[in-house]
Amino acid sequence: MRAVLEQHVYSKDDARQAPRHYYCVPITIDMPEGSPGGPRRMRAATNNISKGGFAFIADTLIRAGTTINVYFDSLPGTPRAIGIVRSSAYLCGTQHRVGVEFVRPAPRRPKA
Repeated sequence: MRAVLEQHVYSKDDARQAPRHYYCVPITIDMPEGSPGGPRRMRAATNNISKGGFAFIADTLIRAGTTINVYFDSLPGTPRAIGIVRSSAYLCGTQHRVGVEFVRPAPRRPKA
């Protein structure tokens, strides 16, 4: 609940290059080798999204500077992007609000 209450709390200095859109979109995130906890795949949902990036709530710490692959599972063609974690703010328990900057689109996920 705390994550929901805090999603709209920003300082006056929180200027954005692109407006945020508060959409909950299912995503799959691939964490690379060398990430805390090692390489892994996790499921989450976006908290907000913009032209420049997105945020989501994670049940683990993901360190700023980590490069991730994200798959937008519910969108046609399952678009994939590469992003860099720019912030990871502790919320409560094991939850962190993670901010990701898009680096570039990535090739589609191979068919299984």
